[in-house]
Amino acid sequence: MDQIGPLAKTVKDTALIFEVIAGQDPLDATTAAEPTRDRLVELNINDLRIGWPREYFGAAGLDSRVKKIVEEAIAKFERAGARVRAISLPHTESALAAYYIIQPAEAAANLARYDGIRYGQRSPAVRDLLSVYTRTRGDFLGAETRRRIMVGTYTLSAGY
Repeated sequence: MDQIGPLAKTVKDTALIFEVIAGQDPLDATTAAEPTRDRLVELNINDLRIGWPREYFGAAGLDSRVKKIVEEAIAKFERAGARVRAISLPHTESALAAYYIIQPAEAAANLARYDGIRYGQRSPAVRDLLSVYTRTRGDFLGAETRRRIMVGTYTLSAGY
């Protein structure tokens, strides 16, 4: 659920950063072998369609300053020619519950490779293969990370 995402002052700066990080990294098995394309082109705002979710603007806890800034940005895009409309995300209220199922499962799947053999640090206090796994994960992963891995492993188990 976590993704790298560049932040910059301008669209052009963001595109420049993206050109550097896009594509497959031979040292990272989680990157896709997809071809990249030149994104340093003029953005045609008239082709841009923006949907803003109604449910987010009535949400408890939405800071009034954030709401104002987002509404100003929406209006600015609209004035520039983008097609802007309100949309509905009716399952927004279930997002947090879904997160608490999906995130630990993702953590368990991704951190399964953290074994101290091919990925991650290895604990110096290992005696055999089992202790490579248990000591490495025990020594270098925090309590919350280990908890999420356990919950995620349970979630991913057949029948659950």
